[in-house]
Amino acid sequence: REAGIHLEPGRREVVAAAIQSNLVTLEEAPTYAAVFTAEVNLHDNPHVAALKEPGVTEVFALLEEALAQFEEEYLAAEEGRAVMRMVAGACKEQGIKGRSIYLPLRVALTGSNEGTELYYLVAGLGRSRVLARLEAARAYM
Repeated sequence: REAGIHLEPGRREVVAAAIQSNLVTLEEAPTYAAVFTAEVNLHDNPHVAALKEPGVTEVFALLEEALAQFEEEYLAAEEGRAVMRMVAGACKEQGIKGRSIYLPLRVALTGSNEGTELYYLVAGLGRSRVLARLEAARAYM
């Protein structure tokens, strides 16, 4: 709040944990927290090709299934980590591994090919935003 960011309780702790190692001054917090608050624009995005790779439909569905196991809108960081472990395990059972799991999710959730750990994103974006961003990304598959 002091840095000009308003986040709901529960979400605040995850975002703070996600960005704290990058901060030199508190004034930088809005820049690093933008991934949790800004809209994602995939139109003319150079990373959208990752959404066309084999297995992306399955990866998205597995993330949706994993999130359905939690009732809260925002997850604790450890719950976000558990979700990503569930997704990775289920993907590996289907022969989908590594970059084929993580890159399409990162592009769908952030519009970028690098950045904050995915488990922080899953926890701190909230179920509604994650599901909406996956749905929006499907238009580019």
